[in-house]
Order: sequence, then structure tokens, then C-alpha cells
Amino acid sequence: MLQSFTLGRACVAAGLLTLGTLGARAQSVSRDAAFGTAGSVATGLLAERFNFSPVAPGGAAWSVMGQTLVQPDGKIVVCAANANTWTVRRYHADGTPDAGFGANGSVTSAFPGNRSVASGLARQPDGKLVVVGGIRGDAGNVWAAARYTAQGQPDPGFGTAGLAYPDPQLPTGPTELARVVILPDGKLLAAASFDHLSPTRMVRLLANGQPDNSFGTAAGSGAGSPVGPMYYAMFKDMTVQPDGKILLVTHAAPGSPLSLNSTRIARLNANGTPDTGFGTNGETSVVGYSTAANGQPPLERPTAIHGVAVQPDGRILLVGSVSGSWESPILFRLNANGSADAAFNTAASRSFGTTVGGLAAVAVQSDGSIVVGGSYYPPAAQVPALLLARYSAAGVLDASFGSTPGLPAGAHGMPVADGGLVRTLTALPNDQLLAWEAVFTAGATNPGMRLTRYTAGRVTGLRPRQEAVLQLQPAPVPTAGELQLRYVLPAAAAPQATVRDVLGRVVATARAGQQAAGAQQLALDVQHLAAGSYSVSLEAGQWHQTTRIVKQ
Repeated sequence: MLQSFTLGRACVAAGLLTLGTLGARAQSVSRDAAFGTAGSVATGLLAERFNFSPVAPGGAAWSVMGQTLVQPDGKIVVCAANANTWTVRRYHADGTPDAGFGANGSVTSAFPGNRSVASGLARQPDGKLVVVGGIRGDAGNVWAAARYTAQGQPDPGFGTAGLAYPDPQLPTGPTELARVVILPDGKLLAAASFDHLSPTRMVRLLANGQPDNSFGTAAGSGAGSPVGPMYYAMFKDMTVQPDGKILLVTHAAPGSPLSLNSTRIARLNANGTPDTGFGTNGETSVVGYSTAANGQPPLERPTAIHGVAVQPDGRILLVGSVSGSWESPILFRLNANGSADAAFNTAASRSFGTTVGGLAAVAVQSDGSIVVGGSYYPPAAQVPALLLARYSAAGVLDASFGSTPGLPAGAHGMPVADGGLVRTLTALPNDQLLAWEAVFTAGATNPGMRLTRYTAGRVTGLRPRQEAVLQLQPAPVPTAGELQLRYVLPAAAAPQATVRDVLGRVVATARAGQQAAGAQQLALDVQHLAAGSYSVSLEAGQWHQTTRIVKQ
């Protein structure tokens, strides 16, 4: 029995970054001219088309269109399928190619078979990059994975010559893995559907690329299989919480026992078993409704969720679209136990009114602001345009973020000439935004992918030359367990510390009570974190400072 909730239709290397006191002036969204060319980098990569509809002709709705990640040193890695191969590229923080990676910043690979594809991307703490995808062959489709060294070379210690996959003559689901995460113990967890209209499965591999036969048993595969239990829904997204629990987002597939209009969110323990403390037996569903006329009850509408993010307090953000006479963008939040955050959802559902479009990306900035991305149709336009919007932590659209004719205050649309979709968003340590965008060209079968950096940040109004204003000093660095943060408060405050990993996900927090002005300290437990580099931010009233730590 699924617990169900409804949506309204209206709907980086060691370094130091500091911010001074916060003023009342707000920044609205704009491209960062210091990045690439006029704020964007055309990657030359293509991707399958994306459709917000829960079930689209030809299965287009399932495409994740590649992925991006930001390394601790600020370099940016992207991955996308291209014809019968896939390409991984790395850029410097300013958008120029990293010549020290692969060949002039790029490496293109293929699995054996008639066609190989890959789009899932993750980075290990040692700097190695993992890519997942699949092989489409005459005998059937199988999942596949690859690993590269930090220099962009196939890793001989992974699978066979850097590639890992089952026997293509013995097809086993899922195929064409779409997401991969590095678990705290170094194992790899990946997920996708069997195909466009089939159930979701997860695969777990050992750190060396060998199947982890302790993970689960697939129907018909016998005991001991790296393939986890079947979910009767199409794969949409997956992420791992700081505590190691797995969030899996799927949408009901045709012929499944679930409502065709529902999106399902499951939370699993690290070993793949349901987390019974979430929703009902580890699951909950989100169903969209539209308001009916003449006092009739609301009508259930197809709802699709395409992006998920976890806030520092454990609450879960979901973005997508709900369909009625048109598709509308939606932002929805669950409490940490899987119940709906009613007050937040009521506020957010009113934000886009009759806007036609949907959301595919969500990121949380350091002050708790929520930034979403997707696409919308401007009046009389024939192609969708890029859409960005920012909400407060309470779900209210932030009118200072942007303003575009045809959109509510707080939402910013790009010119129709830049028609496309914001597929992923990364909140950078300085609260800039890095977007992975699909740009549609008239007559083209597939969209081209580009990176864009936006300067839209917090409400800043920085006081000039206030470097190291909190004099933040973490010790010891490197650390293996408890970290002591030492700092000097300019005025009495209740400081809060937040630790983020290289993907910007919150992995640890600590809060102090009210402290007097002057030298103070705060203990932060990082013993549970995997070895690697992390950012530590300290918020104290109007003051904010971020630095880097290394966990052994």
C-alpha cells in the first residue's frame, strides 16, 4: 500500500571563499561573462530528446540527457552519449578545456556491440570517474560501466581494461543505466529501466567493477545477483542521502499495478532493503490533480517528477510537471519521513499559474534558497525556452531573482533563440549556478548540450575587502573524526556549520546555541564521511565563510 499525496495544478583543491555582511540589495539572474563565451560553453555533445509528459511517444520521457559534476578543484566534467559512443569532457573552472584530461580535454569510448550508450557519471574520492550506460546488441540489451583515471585514461583495475558488463549473449536488466552514485563503502550503485516502458532495476558493483552478488536476486536469475528487486515503474532519478540511504524516483509504467498518473518515491537502506521509516513500507507516491468546474471533484492528472534533491534538514525536493489542458511546472517537498510538507506545497503550487512547461532540475543554495530549472513556452512560441526560478526555503517564489514577460516575478526565461531545457543545476560554493542545458535547433533530431554559469547568488551586497572576517580555522586538517571549527564572531550569533561533498550535497551539519562576540568554537563530527575533499561553510547571523577540509 503506497502512501499518496496530491499536487495542485497551478502550479572545489584547498581554498578559501568568504562573504562579508549581507545587505538588502539582491542579485537577479544573469550569465557570468567570465565563463566560456558570454557565459556558456557549447560542448559539441548531443542527447536524446526530453519530454515532460509522463509517458511520451517513443519513450522520450525517460532520457536523462547526460550528467555533469564539479570537482573539488572547480573543474567541470560532463558526459553524454553521441551516436554509438559516449564522450567524457573536462573543463577548467572558467570553461576552457582541460588539456591534461584525455586528449585535449576529452575521451570517447564504446562498449562492444552494435551500439553502446552512457550518460550516468560520478567521481570517486580518489579522483577516478565512473560512467554507466548499456549495450544494445543483436542478442539483447545489457547494462555496462566504465572507469577512468583522473587523467582521463581507461582504468585497468576496473572490469576488463576499464570496462565492466555482463555477457551480451545473456541479456539481463536493467539496460542503459542512467544514474550512478558512489556509496560510502566504495561500491557503485546504478539504476535505470529495462527499456523505455519497462520496470526499474538497480545494479550494484564492487569497487573493481565486478558484480556485487550480495545486493539482490533478480527474478529468474537465481541466487546471488548484482541486480536488485524490480520496481514496476519507469526510472526517473536517484540520489543517496548523507546517511547512505537511497532515494529512487520512478513513474508508473503501462501495465504496472500502480496508477498510471502517479510518481513513486522509494527509500532504501544501503543494503537495498526498504526503509520502513519512510512513507508506507518505504514508499510514497505523488499524484497531480486539476481543479474541476461546477463543483465536481478534482481530476487525477498525469504527473512526472524528473529531479530530486535533499535539503540539509533531510526534507526532499521534487520537481517536474503535471498535465491537464496543458503541462505546468511543479515543485513539491516531502518531509524526511516521506509525508507531504503541506504548507510548502500549498505555497509553491500557486507560483506558476497558467505557465506551460515543466521543471527538470533543482539545487539548494547555502542560505536555503531553492533554485529550479526547466523550460516553458513563451506566448506564441513554437519551441520551449530555458526557465530558471528561485524559491525561499518556505516555498515562496523569490521576486528578486528575475522577471520575464509571461512569467511570474521570480522566474527568468531565456530568449526563444535559446530554446531548450535546463536539465541539471549545481549550486557552486560561491552560490553561482552551473546549468547543463539542452539547446534545440530547428530541424535537428537531437538537442545540443551546453554548460552555462549564472551569477545569480544569495542576497549579497558585499562589504568590500572583508576577507576572512570570521577567521575560520578548522583543525585538524586532514581529519579522521571530530573537527573543531575555531572562529571569531563580530557580534553575538548562533552559528551553524554545513559540510558539502564535491557534488554540493549536504553530508554533515552542526549548530551552536547563542554565542557572544569574540573567539568561539564548534565541534563537527565527520567520522562517517568517506575519504576525500569537502567544503565547510559557517553561517553566523549576517556573516558567512567557506573553506575546504580533507577527510582521511
